Amino acid sequence: MSETITVYVNDDEVTVPGGTLLNEIPERFGLNPDTVVMLVNGEPAPRETWGERVLADGDRIDLARFVGGG
Repeated sequence: MSETITVYVNDDEVTVPGGTLLNEIPERFGLNPDTVVMLVNGEPAPRETWGERVLADGDRIDLARFVGGG
């Protein structure tokens, strides 16, 4: 059985497999990654690092969607 970790996405506890990358989070919640921004542990997560950032147990991810208007 593979190791799992607990992260918090918008304050909700979420269990993910160990080794999960940050770029997997938007799609896990049914969101288009091109329309979201993320903070990890209160710090902005540059989009170009999402595919390299391995989540750690206890990470706090704030996920926000862009909303267009006009």
